[in-house]
Amino acid sequence: MLKTLTWNIGGGKLLTPGADPSLIASYCRDGLAEIANVIRESDADIVALQEVQQVDSKSQIETIAALTGYEHYFYDVTSDSHIDDGHQLGHGILSRYPITNHTFGLFNNPKIRIEWEDGSIATSFDKGFSSCEVDIDGHKVCVTSLHLIPFRRFDISLDSKLAKEILDDVSSKLSISTDTAIIMGDFNINDSHLATYLPTLFAKYSLEEVDIDEPTTPKGRSYDHVLFRGLEYQLKQVDSRVLTDHYPVVCDFILVNSLEPHE
Repeated sequence: MLKTLTWNIGGGKLLTPGADPSLIASYCRDGLAEIANVIRESDADIVALQEVQQVDSKSQIETIAALTGYEHYFYDVTSDSHIDDGHQLGHGILSRYPITNHTFGLFNNPKIRIEWEDGSIATSFDKGFSSCEVDIDGHKVCVTSLHLIPFRRFDISLDSKLAKEILDDVSSKLSISTDTAIIMGDFNINDSHLATYLPTLFAKYSLEEVDIDEPTTPKGRSYDHVLFRGLEYQLKQVDSRVLTDHYPVVCDFILVNSLEPHE
């Protein structure tokens, strides 16, 4: 069995007790140790994280690896952090198995400016992807962790020309180097399926997807998704007990070409 976990950890912040879970400002309590504990208890073989912070060249992925015992990991910076001043923001992967062929890329940033209700101005910042190959007992699995622009927050309709340009750029920059692959992360698309929005990517790589039929955020939206090929999907669990602004999504797969799947 191959178990994966994808989670936008929101800079390692947890909901303040009694605060409104629909407000970003409510997530300001440091909770990296609690997040690491959830990851450890999940018993996932491969973990994809988004909105991971770094300060003074030390990333939260490095800290999580130390707390959970993952020997193989990496972290990529995408932008300065909007969560904590002086920090950087990015994403990465932790694995129980050796990692090779690590690649990183940024998606095109439309640099949209928008005024929030409180009068403050926000500009879209860089988003991207981190990919690698994970060697599972000689079986190569291409793994990608990604984060897309928050379409809704920047008032980008998913059926607009701009959304199509953004999603076409995503499809053009993601690549799969092996027969077996998993693409997971925060797509910021509130739907149970993504094939409608990324038809070129799905067709090019013959992708399947996990049916996300329940919210992956406290706001009731299903933003976090898992795409795959060369695997037999078994089941998923969205852990809504956690107090981050996204929930971890844990999936069980079987390596189709493996005679003796890892237990």
